[in-house]
Amino acid sequence: MVSFMEELWESVLTPGPSPILLKATNATFAVTIPLLIFLAIWDKNIHYWFLSLISTGLWLSINWFVKEDRIAQQKLDKEKAEATAAANAKTSDDSDTEMEPAAHPPPTGEVAGETTAPTGESSLVEPVEKHGDLKARAVSSSARSGVSTEDEWEKVSEGEQPKEL
Repeated sequence: MVSFMEELWESVLTPGPSPILLKATNATFAVTIPLLIFLAIWDKNIHYWFLSLISTGLWLSINWFVKEDRIAQQKLDKEKAEATAAANAKTSDDSDTEMEPAAHPPPTGEVAGETTAPTGESSLVEPVEKHGDLKARAVSSSARSGVSTEDEWEKVSEGEQPKEL
């Protein structure tokens, strides 16, 4: 029992659903729901029926979530395995030399950063004109507030007439 409690405590502090945490959750709901149904019949109180329905829905949703999480994790593991296999296939050449991929020269009419279209066609990308260095905006005096909120409240309260008792 001590080892179960230690494993349960460690599984609470680790992310993701662990098997020991799921066992404890399912055992708790398996005891709670029949107890709520018994109390609903014995006490004839509708609140116990609603609590048992809410508990049942929560129990089913927790188990559904764990099932979907396992499916997603298996899919992710499968994708990682396929990616690793593909990477191993690429790097497992018989030659010991490294080759860089061949650089493709730019098509005719393109110079680094500029695009020109052949005669008779419009260019899809137009070069951006440079207008010089960026300058910081000057902050206008109207943007700054020299008045405190207390002064503003005084102005508002000046317009009000005092109420007579």
